[in-house]
Amino acid sequence: MAFTETSLGDIGHLGIDKLFKVESEKYTDYSERIVGTVLKTKQSYYKMKSLAGFGPAEDFAEGAAAPTDDYQALFVKNFYPERIGKMIEFSDDVAWSDQYRIIVGLQPAIAKSFMLKQNLIAASLDNLGFTSTVAGMVGGETLYQSGHSNNGYPLSNISSTGSNLAFGPLAIEQMKSDMRNQVSARGDIMPYDGAITVKVPVALDGRAWAIANSERLVGTNNNDKAYARWKIEFETIPYYTSNTAWFARYSDNEEQGLFMIHFKPYSIEKLSKDERLFNRYVASQKLLAGWRDAHGTWGTVGA
Repeated sequence: MAFTETSLGDIGHLGIDKLFKVESEKYTDYSERIVGTVLKTKQSYYKMKSLAGFGPAEDFAEGAAAPTDDYQALFVKNFYPERIGKMIEFSDDVAWSDQYRIIVGLQPAIAKSFMLKQNLIAASLDNLGFTSTVAGMVGGETLYQSGHSNNGYPLSNISSTGSNLAFGPLAIEQMKSDMRNQVSARGDIMPYDGAITVKVPVALDGRAWAIANSERLVGTNNNDKAYARWKIEFETIPYYTSNTAWFARYSDNEEQGLFMIHFKPYSIEKLSKDERLFNRYVASQKLLAGWRDAHGTWGTVGA
């Protein structure tokens, strides 16, 4: 993006009392709320490998050899970063007539645009979770589906009652049941008694607030206690593209497989002037969002 006196127009004119930008002045970091696990590395790529753990201990008779077991290799993948960047340049004439310090203010404005992109990359895991097959450990698999590769054992992280499950307290009960019925790559139960983070779009924010703050079954005359509140944390994500889709992950990051990797942190550098006498700044960052395992995650397109 190149700024000149012509492109900036009245910014250099003394008659302007206030200059404001239409976009938000601040972008909150939502990436950790979405993916949970945030990793950092200086490597050019990140290598992950999954293993099937040990099965249950086995009976054996006195005098007999103890049964043996071993890890089973499942999947391996190298995750390569996505490079994002932006360059700003402005002429010496613009710098000279910068009455409102708009050029100086470009550096934090650039940082905000990078935070916006980071949030969009994180949210794309869920937004594209039913269609994209490139973000996970297993080639050709979407994040949310009923037939995940799991060493031959059934693994689903969508609703067992149908893919279009409208958000509500009974739907949250169904989600809890679905997630806690997921089995390991040995076919064994995977007990989890911790909190679950439920992620909703802005359109469902009011409904989520009502569930989180109602002692009884919200929206009905049912006198039952609100099971949908128990060990549930709600996050409203403004970067979701669907008004009905909602998602869940185990709040304990060791028990769920979503992640974001920062390969190179956000940085901005001033370059030397070119032959046009343009001042130049370039900003860049390298990061990636992905999933290493479908266990501990769940999603529905809603209704």
